Amino acid sequence: MNKRKKHLLFDVALFFIGIAAAYAAAKYGAVAAFVALLDGYKLVAAFIAGLLFTSVLTTAIGIVIFVKLGATMPLLAVALVGGLGAMAIDYVMFWFTRDRIMADYEYMLANASGRIRALFTLCKQCLLRRLLPIIGAFIIMSPFPDELGVALMGFSNISIRKFLALTYVMNAAGILVVVLLGDSLF
Repeated sequence: MNKRKKHLLFDVALFFIGIAAAYAAAKYGAVAAFVALLDGYKLVAAFIAGLLFTSVLTTAIGIVIFVKLGATMPLLAVALVGGLGAMAIDYVMFWFTRDRIMADYEYMLANASGRIRALFTLCKQCLLRRLLPIIGAFIIMSPFPDELGVALMGFSNISIRKFLALTYVMNAAGILVVVLLGDSLF
């Protein structure tokens, strides 16, 4: 099995471990205990849930905490403060991966054969490159982990100011949808 396939399988396994952990945390009262522990500091709990909302391993736990918080505080406050936490982690991911993604791209371009090199050059200049931040933003808005969306935005050379604004808005919108759905389902 090649290295890329092992990495993908590892990420999928982490995602399902995170779902199992979130289920166990909700079923055995860990999420309720966390929310109760921060009862006077629910905005802090929303920020922490936002931090958890972005990663492969912790997305499901963040969602469960948001649903619990949504039952006890204004939904918009949960989304806005949670969006700040998610944006903070997305920025850290962006900061660490942006240069590495561009270095990988330049390496692939330098070592590519004629047709592949032409494809890389075309993508660098074409509409697809302009669409990458939009595609990345919708991935960030979804309840799925943000790593791919952050990588796409890093590849597009988006400015840090635009990245922060876009990830905040999309994370807050995604969290609001999750809380609204959780509120209507539970």
